[in-house]
Parts: sequence; C-alpha cells; structure tokens
Amino acid sequence: MRRAPAALSALAVALAVSAPVAAGATTASAPVRYAPGSVISVAATLDGAASGGGQTQLVRRAVGGLTRAQATTLVRQQLATALRRSVTVSVTPAGGRATPLAIGLRTLVAAPAVLSLPAPTPAALRGAVRLPANRGGVAALLDRAAALALVAPVGASARLGAQGRPPVLSPGHDGSALDRVHADGALLAAVRTGRAALPMLRTPAAGWGAASLRTVIVVHTATNRLEVFRGAGRSARLRQTLQVATGAPGYPSPRGSFHVVNKQPAPSWFNPHDDWSAGLPDVIGPGPDNPLGTRALGLDSPGILIHGIPEGENASIGSNASHGCVRVRRSDIEALYPTVPVGTPVLLTS
Repeated sequence: MRRAPAALSALAVALAVSAPVAAGATTASAPVRYAPGSVISVAATLDGAASGGGQTQLVRRAVGGLTRAQATTLVRQQLATALRRSVTVSVTPAGGRATPLAIGLRTLVAAPAVLSLPAPTPAALRGAVRLPANRGGVAALLDRAAALALVAPVGASARLGAQGRPPVLSPGHDGSALDRVHADGALLAAVRTGRAALPMLRTPAAGWGAASLRTVIVVHTATNRLEVFRGAGRSARLRQTLQVATGAPGYPSPRGSFHVVNKQPAPSWFNPHDDWSAGLPDVIGPGPDNPLGTRALGLDSPGILIHGIPEGENASIGSNASHGCVRVRRSDIEALYPTVPVGTPVLLTS
C-alpha cells in the first residue's frame, strides 16, 4: 500500500499568546485567564513534504480574558465549522478536460477527539498539538484522482485505408499520470483557498512522433506499385507512384507496417548466405555492379530494404522478382531518397 502524502500528515494547533497574564494578584479560587490580546490559531501544516513544507490557518481566535475551558470551547466550535467546509481539487489528464472533485475538508483532516490547549502563563506561549490526517480519506481521494489522471501514451501510426483510399494517420499523444509525490502541496492549497489542481506527470509516447507521418510509403506487392503520400495531421494525399519489383513467390516481401530506420547513400551488399546467394562474394562494395544500386532505405524488418538496382536489371521492375526487398529504378530511388526521412512509415500490402 502507498503511504498517504505528508501533506496534512498533521494538524498543528499553533498557539500564540501575545501578552502576559493580566497584572495583579489572583485569589486561589479565581480562574486563571489569558492575558488581554492573547490569540490562539489552528493551522493545517505540511511537515517534511517534497513540496517544501508550509501551513494553512484554519482558525484564529482572540482569547484575551478567557479561561482555558472557555477558549477550548470557542476554538473547538470554530474548528468544527472550518472542517465542515467543502474544497475542490481538479484532475486534468493529457488531452482531456479538468474533472473537479468536491470533497469535505474532513476527507483530508481528522477532527481531534480532544483539543488540549496549554494553560495560560505569564510568559508568552509557543506550543503545538499535532493531530493526524485522515489517512484513509486522503488515500482514497488520491486513488480516485489517479484513475482519472491515467492516460496511456500512444505513438504515431499509419494504417491502410479502405480500398482505393489514402492511409489513415494517427498522430498519437503523450500520456499522463498523477504526481503523487507533489500532491501534498496541492491538497494544502485546496485547504487554504478552497480549490487547487492536482499535479500531473507527462508520460511521452514511445516510438515515432507525429512528424514521421509527413511522408507515408505504401507498397502493393500484387501490382508492384510504390505510392508516396504526403500529409499532415490525419490527412494524406497521393503525390507519387513508382513501378517497383517485390518478392518472388519463393521469397515473398513481408506484409505489415514498418518504418524506415536507416538511410544508406552508397550501400554495400552483404551476402545473406542463403541458397540463392551461394557462390557470391561475402561483400560487394559501392559501385555500378552493387545489387543495391546507389541508394537504400533500411526497414525495421530484418534484411528488407527499398533499394536501387544496377542499370542492367531494369527489366525486373514491375514483376515479383526480388528476394523480399523492394527494388526501384536508379533514377527513381535517387529522386525519392532525399524526400524520405528516417521514421517514415512503410506499409506493405498484397
């Protein structure tokens, strides 16, 4: 179980008696009274909290000329009235509206069973009676607030639209959670002013941000067509269509949603040591005979790239002829390459 916050971990009755007992001797039967100008205050205090501490006055009562019993009765009455007040704390989750929670002050502060004030003395008094917070009420309030504050972060994404429609873009959003460590300061502020906003923690979305959706690539393996969409927000428009080559029947291109994770301006080809690459060199460096051509875009699918081809292999474009990658003519890949940032979504579909 979580500990209740330190805010209101105690209710201190701060006693400030600003003047000595009235001059003159008293008889043994005469009650002792507070000196004229004496004042008693009751305050909710914040001890040792992460927010730095502080206090909020609940009651301030002049008790000059009163006996200890009379002062106790009056202070208790005013304290009971103060604890009947309602305060409001609000919760504002990420991307949502503020939700106000109206609660009685007794939810935060436990009323004392016995209010014991120091007896009047000729000397000025500086004393305090520490009273526990309503720990159960505070914990229940923060649990309720935490449920309202919790928003899971969602990363930006793109998915295929309906037949013939552009991709559907979802910019995503950050999440939020209740900042319990600093909630004590907000509760104290609510006691003081009647209203306060509980602090939130921002939880950033993982993965690619909304900026990655400015370009989206869709590859249709059935028609060997690569489409480039440019968009903003939730809309995207088709800007370019290229004929490409995709995976042969024995080496189909993967299906699904991927991202460009690296860009290679002069790629080297590394032998995957598959059946089809037996007898080929381990590495073919950049040059006119490189199987990857002059540019390559690496995807987060192992071994899969969108890449160029040597000039002599243009005949494969428009067919299912690759070993899983997406082949693009040299002129097309060199024009496409600078317009595609890392993080660009790539949707491969049949």
